[in-house]
Amino acid sequence: QAVTRGLDPNVPLRDSGIDWIGQIPEHWEVKKVKFLGKLSSGDALRKEDMEEEGEFEVLGSNGSIGHSKKFNVSSDKIIIGRVGSCGKINISRGKKFISDNALIFTPNSTENLEYLANLLEAANLNSLNTSNAQPLITGGKVLNFFLAIPPKEEQMEILLYLKDEKNKIAEIKSDCSKMISLLQERKQIIINEVVTGKVKVV
Repeated sequence: QAVTRGLDPNVPLRDSGIDWIGQIPEHWEVKKVKFLGKLSSGDALRKEDMEEEGEFEVLGSNGSIGHSKKFNVSSDKIIIGRVGSCGKINISRGKKFISDNALIFTPNSTENLEYLANLLEAANLNSLNTSNAQPLITGGKVLNFFLAIPPKEEQMEILLYLKDEKNKIAEIKSDCSKMISLLQERKQIIINEVVTGKVKVV
């Protein structure tokens, strides 16, 4: 909702003409990905070039898959899963090796890299997969995918909002995990007490 409608619930809306987006604020633009940056494919990496601990992290379609002595990107990029985890979005910082299971997106402006990463994540690019066998999306389909783009100032406001909301969600998930662990521990204690006769079952 934040990346397709913005933060102002009272802003005038118009039809974007794009099914997945629907209505957008009147002052936003609709652009294809190809007008927002450049897209390229990662490179093949032999198994013998992979290491558990190496100088450069290797990113595949679903994120980190190991390390290598090689790197093929040296600046911040948006990584899009191409094979398997289609449409999975990650941000690559600094020198990394991007495998050929992923696409590398370089925004025209590094200022809105994080915003575009959130926008592409919300876009659910997995919908571009038309393969009946191995899940796969092509660079051509991604480049011609439409996105709703607000002014840069508004992008920053939305990005700050998203970061705050994600932090809140992370805290809730952490609290839930602790509670589940506590309940599982309590369950095991009760089971042990019953099977050892410490607690009489009526």
